[in-house]
Amino acid sequence: MVSEGTVFFPKYLQEEVYQTGFIGKWHIGEHSDKPRDGFDYWASFQGQGRYWNSVFNVNGTKEKPTDSIYVTDAITDFALDFLDNRNQENPFSFTSVIKQFMPSLLLHLDTKENKQMQT
Repeated sequence: MVSEGTVFFPKYLQEEVYQTGFIGKWHIGEHSDKPRDGFDYWASFQGQGRYWNSVFNVNGTKEKPTDSIYVTDAITDFALDFLDNRNQENPFSFTSVIKQFMPSLLLHLDTKENKQMQT
């Protein structure tokens, strides 16, 4: 758990007019996908998420994919959204953390995900 009162570095950047974003897997203290203080743009999922069709919390709103999408592709799309829609006059900082694929996990994926991974 993160200690109460902890300030993450993006909060300091915001004080200097930086636009800040976090996109991807958050693993600091808890499995919640709630937006964290200090980020103007937030796109994350609960816990480990899923390799396919992860539900993202985007700035406080749950977004479920309408099409089959691999999690790294979704993270990339959210990162591009942040970069394309930010105020171009201000500096920015964003952190993007991908969910790493490990082939040994195929043994543990449900059947539908396993078939999608192999195509």
